[in-house]
Amino acid sequence: MARALTRMDGAGLAPATAAAFEGAAEARIAQLPGDSLSIRRPSRAAVVFSLTGLIVVVSLVMCIGQAAWTP
Repeated sequence: MARALTRMDGAGLAPATAAAFEGAAEARIAQLPGDSLSIRRPSRAAVVFSLTGLIVVVSLVMCIGQAAWTP
């Protein structure tokens, strides 16, 4: 089963879908014998960009909402 999972690691998938599942086979293989998974935290840049995007979306929604309710 472990060999089958390593062969499935993105083989034959489109590049966009293969990137989304990168590293999934290694995590599944680690779970087979009962090993614990290492915690992979997102990079600092990904967190900063996500928070920045959230702030921009919230402020944009607030501006649109204010413009819609202003007579």
